[in-house]
Amino acid sequence: MKIQLLLCSLLVFSLHNVFAATEPTVKVFKSAGALQCEPQSGRLPDVMRKELEKAGISVKAVACGHDGKMYTAMCGSPNGAINIFEIPIRKVSQAVMLGFAKLDSIAGLKETPCQ
Repeated sequence: MKIQLLLCSLLVFSLHNVFAATEPTVKVFKSAGALQCEPQSGRLPDVMRKELEKAGISVKAVACGHDGKMYTAMCGSPNGAINIFEIPIRKVSQAVMLGFAKLDSIAGLKETPCQ
């Protein structure tokens, strides 16, 4: 009986991992709020990641990027930096309520390595 219970538990655990690994995901982004001539301005990806996780949204991957817009070269103006997160597709509406948007919602967005 104990062996059957152990095998059953192992099977359930294995199936949970398989489904969690294959859950559809989507990329969302939010402006970092960084400003030109102010290298320490803006919110770091880790800060936004914690915001998502606090809301119960698991983050599969993190990246940085640029919104693809042109900005006037002037200190104190936005620089277009964005933070990008891969989350379960079923959590998109929840992320949108936190101010995030789907990465494919705006043309020209570019993913770049975080520095």
